[in-house]
Amino acid sequence: GRAACGVVGSIAGLFTVMWLAAIIPALVSGLVPPELAETGLVSNPVHVLDLALVLPAMLVTAVLARRGAQAAELLIAPWLVFAALMGASIIAAMFLAAAPPLPIVILTLVTGVSAVTAVLTLRSSGQAHARIAAVNDRHAR
Repeated sequence: GRAACGVVGSIAGLFTVMWLAAIIPALVSGLVPPELAETGLVSNPVHVLDLALVLPAMLVTAVLARRGAQAAELLIAPWLVFAALMGASIIAAMFLAAAPPLPIVILTLVTGVSAVTAVLTLRSSGQAHARIAAVNDRHAR
């Protein structure tokens, strides 16, 4: 429902701000960010994919689902599962890279909220389908 749409929209907004906070200072200063200097890449492929595809799609889905678009409502739970799984993989990578604790804590909270909201959304979706099936069975008799 509304909470799931809010979580998906918030995740899209949070990551957009985080990625732009890394990109804009590098553009203004003209300096290559340390994570890119180490890889030799000219841009961070995660930033490119997220800002071009993933985050806009999450935000559009959240807005449309909030407005009652059924197709978008069907995508909210998968986006939450995606966010939880992606967050868990990023947390693991951060631990391996000995990242500072604050980003790990923040990402752990976002991942936990995504996972819990995904479970609640999927559970309520399953219950709604069961109620519809029961009504259909009664009408069929």
